[in-house]
Amino acid sequence: MSDHRLPRSILPRHYELELRPDLDTARFVGRVRIDVAVTEARREIVLNAADLVVTSVGVVGADGEVAVTARRIDEQLERLHLDLDAPLPVGDAVVEIEFEGE
Repeated sequence: MSDHRLPRSILPRHYELELRPDLDTARFVGRVRIDVAVTEARREIVLNAADLVVTSVGVVGADGEVAVTARRIDEQLERLHLDLDAPLPVGDAVVEIEFEGE
């Protein structure tokens, strides 16, 4: 994986995004549901994420829910890394993330 490209083993197909801004505090909370195509079984999902606090994560693969064992944000590369307890199988999957930010 280069510093500028995400891995090609989990490809986003559709985003459903909800944002709730609070204009008085210049903050927002949000939720995104990402439909993805998994082309190679992986134990890690890498997403672009800048200046967000992730409050909740869920992953459902072709065989059902996959537990997220760790999540970390790489501030320098502006990426969110999700470690899974089992490989996400090839096929369709859904990643749901709740977050907040300024």
